[in-house]
Amino acid sequence: MWSKQSQKVSADISLIEVNSIPYLSTITGGSYMVLEKVITFISEQFSVDEEDICEDTTFEELGADEEDIEDLVHVVEGEFEIELHEDEIIRISDVSDLVRIVETAIALAE
Repeated sequence: MWSKQSQKVSADISLIEVNSIPYLSTITGGSYMVLEKVITFISEQFSVDEEDICEDTTFEELGADEEDIEDLVHVVEGEFEIELHEDEIIRISDVSDLVRIVETAIALAE
């Protein structure tokens, strides 16, 4: 399992440290829980170590096609008890895209 430390850099950007590797992130606070879960789902679905996945990882890098992304979306929808819209799903190109639409769906469901 990977570890995370976060330091606020500005209102919208944090310095995140994942597995001792620092990078800037727009995903902060409660969103990090979503990122962690999404990375776990991706790791399981694509047989990739969690340490090799970050918010900038593209689904193309993972060798995912549209069907793979749809399967992942179904897992995410079930886990978070949300429904993602098709127009959002087709715009997913990397992990951060998926996390953002999940966060939006969670916020709208509350």
